[in-house]
Amino acid sequence: MARLQSESSETDGDRNRKSVHVSVNAFSRVIAVMVLMVLPGIAGSFLDKWLGTKFLIVVGFVVGIVIACVGLMFVVKQANADLKRKSQLNKP
Repeated sequence: MARLQSESSETDGDRNRKSVHVSVNAFSRVIAVMVLMVLPGIAGSFLDKWLGTKFLIVVGFVVGIVIACVGLMFVVKQANADLKRKSQLNKP
C-alpha cells in the first residue's frame, strides 16, 4: 500500500524538471516569435541594397510585425489549450 502511494506521488525533482521544461518551452516560443518579427525586415534590407530601393525594409518590418502578432496569438492559444488539458487531467 505504501509503495503504491509513493509511486503516484510526485517528487520535488519531478516538479523541478517539469517547471524547467515549461520555462524552456515558453522561452523557445518567444524566441521563435522574435525571429519571425525581425527576419522579414532583414530580408527587406538586403532586397533594398540589391534593388537600390529604400522602402522594402519598412515593408519587411511591417510584415514581420503582422506575422509575429499572428504567431503570438497562436502561442497564447496553444498555451491556453495546454493549461485546460492539464487542469482536466488533475481533476479527480
